[in-house]
Amino acid sequence: MKNIYTSLSALFLVGMLFVAPKSFGQDDDFTEETFTKLRLGFHSHNNFYRQILIGFENDNATEGIDPGFDAINVFNLPNDFYFLCGTTELFIQGVGYYDTNAIYPLGVRSNSVGTISINIDAAEYWDPTQEVYIYDADNNSYFNIKNGPFTASVGIGTFNNRFSLRFSTQSTLGTGAVADAKISVNYIASDKVLALSNPTSNNATTVSLYNITGQKTVTWNISEMDQTNINLPVSGLSAGVYIVNVDTPNGRITKKILLK
Repeated sequence: MKNIYTSLSALFLVGMLFVAPKSFGQDDDFTEETFTKLRLGFHSHNNFYRQILIGFENDNATEGIDPGFDAINVFNLPNDFYFLCGTTELFIQGVGYYDTNAIYPLGVRSNSVGTISINIDAAEYWDPTQEVYIYDADNNSYFNIKNGPFTASVGIGTFNNRFSLRFSTQSTLGTGAVADAKISVNYIASDKVLALSNPTSNNATTVSLYNITGQKTVTWNISEMDQTNINLPVSGLSAGVYIVNVDTPNGRITKKILLK
């Protein structure tokens, strides 16, 4: 049975939801910026439940502690689950831009030998093609929790160097960048086009657009185009949030855009 601390934590998380800023134009129209969020659920050996949240806040937050974006764990419970920012335990972690190569350490506390589980509780504005892994340093293994809950046996104690949240099995420490990171992707509202700038001409092959429900709406083959500047028409698409995937020989670049 979930205890009082779980209920308090749930109320705390609801109260700490991020508020997206709004920008106003000359005619008082506004667009609401959306942010990618991922909620992880945890069950301890005695079925204690904890939900934690990571939000990718672009320019609004950093990889450090940001008041208003990070919620520090103020409880000292015998069974618990949290993000680690240095040595600080967080229930909510607000970070900067999404990076496939980033690593986010996870902490687990247990008062008995037993089995824990970690799963995806919910995802908002998440690229449906992006995998989500729990890395276990004990056996150097990756488990894709999009396929179901990750389970592991733990002993008694605090485990702050064993588990981490990752989005690639090739992750490197810190925030990395793919070789084609100089490719820029932007939506030009006045022209209703998706504009790609590729100054290094690294031979991007395809551009795919997904709506927020994960449905592929259009794919362009751009391998034979002059890739210095490419404009792809999107005037026939409905307004809303989309995920853009640009595939190159050196990896994939992903960006979220808002069509208006």
